[in-house]
Amino acid sequence: MASEIRVNKLNSQTGVGTITLSPTGVDISGITTAATLKVGTGATVSSDGDAFFTGVCTATSFVGSGANLTGISGVSVANQSDNRLITATGTTDALNGESGATYDGTDFTVSSGRLKLTDESSGDQIRIGAAGDFTIEHDGSNTYLKNTTGNVAIQNDNNVEITAKTGGTKRFRFDSDGLKFGSDTAAANALDDYEEGTFNPTMANSITLHSGSDTLSYVKVGHLVHVTGVLRINSGNSSSDISITNMPFATVNSAESSGNAIGAVSLYDLNMNSGYSQVLCVMNPNSTQLNVVLQTQSGSQQLGLDASDNGYFGVSICYRSA
Repeated sequence: MASEIRVNKLNSQTGVGTITLSPTGVDISGITTAATLKVGTGATVSSDGDAFFTGVCTATSFVGSGANLTGISGVSVANQSDNRLITATGTTDALNGESGATYDGTDFTVSSGRLKLTDESSGDQIRIGAAGDFTIEHDGSNTYLKNTTGNVAIQNDNNVEITAKTGGTKRFRFDSDGLKFGSDTAAANALDDYEEGTFNPTMANSITLHSGSDTLSYVKVGHLVHVTGVLRINSGNSSSDISITNMPFATVNSAESSGNAIGAVSLYDLNMNSGYSQVLCVMNPNSTQLNVVLQTQSGSQQLGLDASDNGYFGVSICYRSA
């Protein structure tokens, strides 16, 4: 019996094709046309170009235009040397990921490594939500947090500090005490308050003020309070002493009179008593009362300044609050 059978057929366009039948298979050197080609029960190629495989398909490359992978429950792709999973030919665009990256159809989660999203045309590095809702943007020199629809908040619910560094050095921190600078950790040195506003002074000794000149302003930074303004007396109540009883914050009650505060006073249409050459305002420790007082040139005597109807007095005092 012959080990093989060879059949030659002359084709007017392509020349001679060869079919060789042997115990190990069939070799066809020319073009083969068939309605359906089947290999056992595992592979079928139909005349319309579809290929069906029930086993493993191994290939060095897939080439096509507009091709989609459909009906596949999962795709496993080995990492390249630069950890890219998929790289678009001729570009640096890629889908990056490691074992810690998952997508459940709703959320894309990275449990290890980092997530990097880049839009080089607009400069936006990460965008969340609709256009402009929240972006982290780098313009080549600076990085910005941007939100065009609301506030940008940094929140820590675990009572630990939020810090900012430049050049590897900690510049400031926020913790449960407030704002601290540099490497300072002392609670007493934390900036924990800022406030500014106005108030209408309440006068002691039944003195009244003109309604158009009865407001002082204040600024409070931490425990430091600065009060300024000019007041006009309406009724001096028979030259009673000038005192304000409702300063916006009480002075600190510290040791050895260190809670005392002294400020400047200006006068217009108000006369100092004879023999006195200095006028100032003072606050005692643990008090919300400011007194306007006179002193002799030597400072040996002090007297409350008498109020005069329609007279003006201005105060400017900086004190430490409790």
